[in-house]
Order: sequence, then structure tokens, then C-alpha cells
Amino acid sequence: MREHEARGAVIDHTAQPRVPPLALAAAGLLAATLAAVFVSQGNPVVSVAPLLLVGFGWMVWTAPLRVTAAATLFVALFLDADMRGVREIWSSPLEPLRVFFFENLHKVIPIQALKMSALDLLALLLTGLVIYRRAVLHPRDGHGVRSVSWLRLVLALALLGMVGGATWGMLRHGLFQQAYWQLRQPLYLPILTFLFLASFRDMRDVRLVGAATVVAAVLKSIICIYFYEFIARRYNMRPSYVTSHGDSVLFVLALMITLIAWHEKVSAKTRWWLAASVPFVLLGLYINNRRLAWVELTFAFLAFYALTPWTFVKRTLARTLIFATPALVVYLAAGWESTSSVFRPAQMVRSVVDSNVDRSSLDRDVENYNLVVTLRANPLLGSGFGHEYQEIYKADDISNIFPQYRFIPHNSVLGLLAFGGVIFFTLMWLPITAGMYLAIRTYRMAPTPLTRTAALSVVTALIAYTIQAWGDMGIQGWGTCFIAAASLAVVGQLAPAVGAWPSGRREPARAAGAARRVALAPASFVATRAANEVRP
Repeated sequence: MREHEARGAVIDHTAQPRVPPLALAAAGLLAATLAAVFVSQGNPVVSVAPLLLVGFGWMVWTAPLRVTAAATLFVALFLDADMRGVREIWSSPLEPLRVFFFENLHKVIPIQALKMSALDLLALLLTGLVIYRRAVLHPRDGHGVRSVSWLRLVLALALLGMVGGATWGMLRHGLFQQAYWQLRQPLYLPILTFLFLASFRDMRDVRLVGAATVVAAVLKSIICIYFYEFIARRYNMRPSYVTSHGDSVLFVLALMITLIAWHEKVSAKTRWWLAASVPFVLLGLYINNRRLAWVELTFAFLAFYALTPWTFVKRTLARTLIFATPALVVYLAAGWESTSSVFRPAQMVRSVVDSNVDRSSLDRDVENYNLVVTLRANPLLGSGFGHEYQEIYKADDISNIFPQYRFIPHNSVLGLLAFGGVIFFTLMWLPITAGMYLAIRTYRMAPTPLTRTAALSVVTALIAYTIQAWGDMGIQGWGTCFIAAASLAVVGQLAPAVGAWPSGRREPARAAGAARRVALAPASFVATRAANEVRP
């Protein structure tokens, strides 16, 4: 029977044989590789780029979103080290990777059309992947918990504030390229938070974020220690910093995660692993040589002290500080004018509160005053992005090393306020205020040691981020941007998980009321602080 059907079958000799999709893909990859070899004239990095990109794309496409998001967070924190202060004597092996990840690809691949970074491409890929997997309900990512309903609205309002401030600046004949550099990292903050919210699912991801942060801090600290012991000592130098200014936030957060985990009594294994990181991170914090890091650590500890319940250790510490206050006052008074290394902490305290101690502090006060004057010209809308601040008083000339200093001031908070005014600044700073509100509320209601540790760590992260933004271009750093975004995503998932805020839309009036309350906080605080700036 089958033989008869086979004999009677009509064979179409004109049909074209089907080419397997895998063969087509292999042929396309070979063609792209040959083109890369030809265009780059045999550059090995460019030649293998198509193969690496295909392999990377396949891993991202097949991996769970939570893994990809956590890996991106770790890579960003680890590679954010421009090390400009030490380039004269040492070229870090991480520098080519940093340039590839954060800067335009045409600096690595000789194709001038590549005016975007690998991070930009990765963000586009993750956005498309999130949309696709949400549309098809991909089982690889599960369902997890829903985030706070109004947090996405807050992020959208932040984006609206930046677009509005840039549009206002362009209408006032601002420079688009300068507006782009002013807003590049701030724009990424809500975008990354959106992606992290869509990627993180449950408490496993909280552990991943914490692990990525601490491991990145340890590795950065090892780089600092290596440079100090094997490079700096050889040249008998102490650079102003080693990795990056933003690493102050990373080091402080890693230390606070360890302190909070021990206080909340998470698992013994986790506590001891975290404790093992402390010597490395403390050395990294010291060698990186940023005094603002100690200010961040102090205020982060004060927040930890204020929010945690009274325990025997806390009572003992409070009594010790009360009894030690006279001795501390005497120590500060004795070391206020001294240059001895014994009084190094006293000298650092003075450098923070007394602008006359060095030219850097005085220049910051002059810059702050100029920013306040710029704000007074248009308090509601600001000057708009793409404009310089008004330089009423001129400090030391740094235009030869930083030509954009009037577009990107050291005080990022006053800079946003001067360029965006009260209206646009309030919208742009809304995620930080909302995140702090949710984190404190979540900590109060968190039922387990891990959830309490995560919530309180978010509080300290946002405090360090704000201080870095106030003191040293904190919103312009990639590491600080990723830390703030991951912190907002973590607390956005934690709050409904512990019952600190509903995740759905069952209470829109309550959600809208919360958004209004957090919107009023940042502008009033910063405006009051700016008004108190001392004239130079």
C-alpha cells in the first residue's frame, strides 16, 4: 500500500531546498565578521566583536530578566572607575572595558556612526525584552510580587520634568549638546528603575542586588589597595582619588549593609561573609581619599541609629557618646588648627564645615552662591538645561581641565534647582523623595531580618546618593545612578510584599495623595538650604 502511494506521488523538481535557519545565522555571522575585519583593517577587538555580540545577545535573550539585571548592575558598579587622577603613572586594565561600556562605541570601533555606548544598546535590548516577555507571559520570569502602583507614575513625572526643563532651555536658545551631558545620567535613573522593577521578582533578587553591591565594593577596594601598595608607593604619591568620586556611595553602602545585617541578625553565614568584606572596603574607602565619603558614612549611621529600635548596644553607645562628648570637644578644639596626623579626623571635620580651610572648599561656596543667584533670576522654571549658571563671583579658573564647569556644577542639587527651577526640580527629585518615604515605611513594617535589612539599606543608599549629589556631582556618576535605581526598585517591590503599601490600583485616591505629599518635600527643603548659603 505505502509502496503504491510512493510510486504514485508526484515529485516537484522545481522546488527549492530549504536552508536551515541555523545555517543562515552562521552565514550572516561569518559575513559580519569578514566585514568587521575589512573595515577595521584586521583590528582583533573589532574582528571578534560580531561573535561576542551574538553570544552576548543569546545569553541575554535566554537568561531570566532578574539575572540579566543583576549582572548589569554588577558590571556597571565594577567598571565605573575613570581613574583620571592616576592615569599619568598607571593605566588600569579595566579602562578599555569602561570606555566600551559607558562611552560612545566609535572610540573603540572605528565607525563614526556608532554614537552610542554599549550601555545604551543594552538598555534598548532589555527594554524590548521586557516588553516581549510581558506580552507573551514568558514562564522563565515567573510572576513574583507587584510593585507600588504609583511609583511608576513618579518615575514618569521625573522624565517629564527633565524633558520639560530641556525644552524650556531650548526655547531660551540653550545648547542641545550641553543639555544632553547635563541630563544623560539623570535620564537613566528612571529608565533603569523601570527596567529593574520589571526584572526583579522576589527576595532572591534582593539578595542578588546586595551581593552585587558588596562584591563590586570589595573588587574596587582591591584595585585601590593594589594601586596604593605597588604603584603609588613607588612614586611616593597620594592621589586625590583612585577609582572614582562616586565610589564613595558604593563603599558606604557596602559597609552599611554589613552593619544593618548584623544588627537585624540575618543568617550567620551571610553575616560572616559580609564581615569578611569590611577590612577591604574600609581600606578602599581610606585609599580613595574622598572626605565626602566620611560625611556620607556619618549621616548613614545617624539614620541607622535614629530608625532602629532601642537595644542594649544602642543604649550603651548613647551613654558612651554622652560621657565622651567633653573629650571630643577638647580633641576638636586642640586639632582645629593643627597639621599633625594625630588630629587628622579633626582636620577633616574642619574641612567640611569651614570653607576657609582650603581653596577647594572656598571655590565650592563661590559656586553655590552663583547657583543661588542663577535660581533667583527665574525661581519657578530656572534657566533651562543647555545654559550655564551665572558667574557673579569667579573662583579659581578650572576651564582648562573642565570646560563644562558652568554647565555641570559640583553641587548637582543646586544645579538642578538653578537650571530646572522649583517646578522641574521637584519633578526630577520626586523618585528620591518617594523612595525614602517608602523605605522608612517598609522598614517599620518589615517582618523578617532580610526585609528589614534591605529596607534600611535603601534608606542609607539614598542618603549617601543625596550627599554625593550635593557635594560632588553625584547625579553625574554611573555608579551612583545604578545604586539609586536599584534601591528604588528594591523598595518598590518590598513595600507591597511586606504590606507597607498596596500594589494594585484599589486605592487610587490614597496613591494620588501619597504622590502629592512626597512631591512637596524636596523643593521646600532645598530652597530653604539654598537661601542660607553664605555669600563669599
